[in-house]
Amino acid sequence: MAVTGASTTSYQAIALTTGITYEFRVVAINDVGESIPSTSTPMVIATVPGEPSSPSKIDQTLTTLKIQWIAPTIDGGSPVTDYQIKIDREDGNGFVVSGNTGSASILQFTQTGLTPGQDYHFTVAAINIVGQGVDSIATKIVAGTVPA
Repeated sequence: MAVTGASTTSYQAIALTTGITYEFRVVAINDVGESIPSTSTPMVIATVPGEPSSPSKIDQTLTTLKIQWIAPTIDGGSPVTDYQIKIDREDGNGFVVSGNTGSASILQFTQTGLTPGQDYHFTVAAINIVGQGVDSIATKIVAGTVPA
């Protein structure tokens, strides 16, 4: 691919395939000839991250629930930066966003405002610079109940 013009210092490659490694080199050309090619750095076109594990309960009170999950094994070629947690309160509205962790290193989330004895479903999705990956498989958790 030749890009000409003394002021041209960038190039936008189009129609690249996600997950394929590409290498680019630059050669300067003038009346005397061509320069030595620049050093190439392999680049992979990133995609969204894979699916985290299903969340599991690690702690609860009557109205709060703390869940945790395992990071996806595939980051999509770009580091995971955040996780989004969704909740289905079984109120007919389906899954709605409950919150984000704000960091890839936080693999836990505390949900507040729950009704004791109520069934809830939770999913988690990993996020990287490309976007949000697939939601985990939903986990059903019953909010805290008063001991008998």
